[in-house]
Amino acid sequence: MLLGCFFAGLLVPIIIVWINAKFGLWFKLRFTKMCILDTALIGTDFVGPYEHTKKPMDSVMKDLLACEELKELRLEQRLDGRRVQFGQYFDDPKVTPKAECRSFVGVALDWPDERDLDLIRSAGFRVKTVKACTATAVTFPMRSMVGMILGIMRTYRMYAKAKFDEDMQSSLEFYNLTECTCSITAGVTVDEQAEEE
Repeated sequence: MLLGCFFAGLLVPIIIVWINAKFGLWFKLRFTKMCILDTALIGTDFVGPYEHTKKPMDSVMKDLLACEELKELRLEQRLDGRRVQFGQYFDDPKVTPKAECRSFVGVALDWPDERDLDLIRSAGFRVKTVKACTATAVTFPMRSMVGMILGIMRTYRMYAKAKFDEDMQSSLEFYNLTECTCSITAGVTVDEQAEEE
């Protein structure tokens, strides 16, 4: 009996450490400076709960890679080494009903030139741009959906506590699918240029 209690007492901490490592539930969050390259945000508008934005992000990626008009841009190769999706979120789900929360979600393409942007727009995709900058960010691992949701909640609490959210008109999150990280930025200016007619 005593030996069973000993092994049970030893097993519980091992299981807790394993769950932490496997699902990424506990990790240290801190503000860092993040270098953002010139980036094209190729996406679609979405209205609804933010936890449902993954499907439209994936749809934009699939449509972009399948578009015959864009084959010459070699997007498969350009995105292959660094698949990054993004979400630009405009509403606070604590204030706005979840069904009415607005976002712009899709795929981030680094170092686009004007020709890239014109071709992507002419193929019917909506494009916003971010100029190269250094931004305040919090980055954490995406090992599981639960760990990611906890990371997002903790990050926005940090931003609120540090008063970053007072001037934010939207938040911009980058989901690096290659490195399995999520970066939530503050103070990034996103421009949408009108499509030339």
